[in-house]
Amino acid sequence: MLDRKQIEAQVKDLPKDKCVAFAVRSAMRVLPILAIPERKPGIFNIKLSKSVDFWFWNEDIRTTNLLAIFRAYGCSIENVNIQNYTYSNAAPARAAYAAADAAISIENEIFHDLSVMNKFTAKQLLEQVLWHKGQPKELQTLYQDFKQAVLRLNAGFDIWLNWYEARLQGKAMDWDLLRQWNSIPPEVLAQGAAKVNAQLKWLSQKRLTFPLNRVRAILIGNGEAGKTSLIRALHGEEVIRVRNTMSLFHFHVG
Repeated sequence: MLDRKQIEAQVKDLPKDKCVAFAVRSAMRVLPILAIPERKPGIFNIKLSKSVDFWFWNEDIRTTNLLAIFRAYGCSIENVNIQNYTYSNAAPARAAYAAADAAISIENEIFHDLSVMNKFTAKQLLEQVLWHKGQPKELQTLYQDFKQAVLRLNAGFDIWLNWYEARLQGKAMDWDLLRQWNSIPPEVLAQGAAKVNAQLKWLSQKRLTFPLNRVRAILIGNGEAGKTSLIRALHGEEVIRVRNTMSLFHFHVG
């Protein structure tokens, strides 16, 4: 059975970056629990047939709160990269204990993370799969419900779902992109989740756009002005005296 004091004893001598990585991985595992449906009060605790998405939040703050959770994950992960931490020594244990308390199947993953701490750097740990034996069946179901509920918000959260899916699969982290995500200007943040998520999507697409280092140019001038010689020089070729009035060429730049 998970014991917070036991975890505190195991993490107290770890470097801070590993403690933060351990804590955020524990916290990320419980995200699907946000899809738990509302239940009727009473002795039988019957699940409602048509539960409201994120029923535990008022409608006007659902997107704001969800964005805050995703951004907390992202900022915590970036803090590992830039070595910037603000937390008490007990914080990693609290995060792990809270995660396991929410879903008992998470205990094994918490202990697994503790067992491999010496094998990985903090950044490498953050790029490992979240579930080394696969996500438990009950959480798989909740995760599918969670994704559908998030998409029904119509606030562009698919960008975060893709990011979270990459964390589940242990894909390499794009640290530069994450830094840009965490540097969204306050004036954009003030416009709400949809605007913020649109900005994140734009930044991601920009990262996938590669410049074509080729330009087309036409040199026009009097004969023997040196147009062809310039072209040959730009291509690193021997300059030959040629009479010409117009030259069309392509060359690479950069």
